[in-house]
Amino acid sequence: MLARRIWHNGMASAQRPNGGAGTDTCVTANVPVLRSDMYEAFFCCTMRLSEGFLWANQYADLLAIPLTGQVKKDDCGRYMDGDLLYAQVIKGDAVVDEKRAVTVNGVRLVPLVKYYLQAEEGIERLQQKILF
Repeated sequence: MLARRIWHNGMASAQRPNGGAGTDTCVTANVPVLRSDMYEAFFCCTMRLSEGFLWANQYADLLAIPLTGQVKKDDCGRYMDGDLLYAQVIKGDAVVDEKRAVTVNGVRLVPLVKYYLQAEEGIERLQQKILF
C-alpha cells in the first residue's frame, strides 16, 4: 500500500531529531543518493509533516508494515522487504536497524535511516545510496 511506503520510507525517515522536517534530495536511478539539503523548513516541511502525523494517528492500523524477512528487488529495481526500502550508508555515522541489516552482492544494506534517531550534527553528513 502506498501509504505505508510514504510513512516508513518518507515521513518517518525525514523527521529531524527536534521534531521538525527539512528538505532531502529526490532519489532516482540517475541520482541514487539520499541526503539532507536543508535541516529544517519551518513553514512548509515541518507543517506538512505535522499534518501527516495527524493522518497517521487517525489511520494507524493502515501503517503496520508487513515484512517478509527477505530483501528482494522490487519492480523499479530497489531493494525492499515488503514496503521497507533498503539503502547503503555511504557517508556519515548512522544509528541503523542492525537486526535487519543484510549483505547483497557484497554490499551492506539497512532499512532507510530514520533521521529522528540520529544526532543533529550528523544529519548534514549522512548520505544513503539507494541501489537500483
